[in-house]
Amino acid sequence: MNEGTTMPEKDYIEIDVLTKYETELAVLFNAGDDEDFWIPKSVIEDDYPDIGESGTIMVEEWFAIKEGLC
Repeated sequence: MNEGTTMPEKDYIEIDVLTKYETELAVLFNAGDDEDFWIPKSVIEDDYPDIGESGTIMVEEWFAIKEGLC
């Protein structure tokens, strides 16, 4: 990367979830419907609720759109 070049800022989407399961690379969530979904940890900003707990996560917008999460 050239000196002085900066990476573009990422846009995030907030999603209210219940954390169901976690692996080394991804987390299984439910957003209040009958269908669970996996999200790679690499597209989650900061932290997420512990297993069995509810809360809000920040997911990179491109991924949320691609997976129909928003």
